[in-house]
Amino acid sequence: MRRLEGKTALVTGASRGVGALVAEALAKEGATLWLHARSTANCGQILSRIKALGGVAQVVEGELENPAEVEALGAFVREQGGVDILYNNAGVMAQWSPSGEHSREEWLRNLQINFLAPMRL
Repeated sequence: MRRLEGKTALVTGASRGVGALVAEALAKEGATLWLHARSTANCGQILSRIKALGGVAQVVEGELENPAEVEALGAFVREQGGVDILYNNAGVMAQWSPSGEHSREEWLRNLQINFLAPMRL
């Protein structure tokens, strides 16, 4: 028996890299997946690989930088029955320079994507 059979997972940043690999690993263990990405261009390949593993997945597009879109994503997955696992892979790299050199917008973007979006979800 697969360990995550009957569980639902939401993977953010699922369109490539670590997010795609985690989605595949969760599918191998039997989880039903919601794949979230700000651009779904690469998600077709990932969906194909998951389906080849016998998995079930759907793609949801959105931007975690936008609090309203995060709230809408949360409401959507709750309407669909909720999730058991949130794997928040989406994130942006912090700038490597003195903090006083960052604009307010850069600080807010980092905070929103890396901290507030996962907390809201």
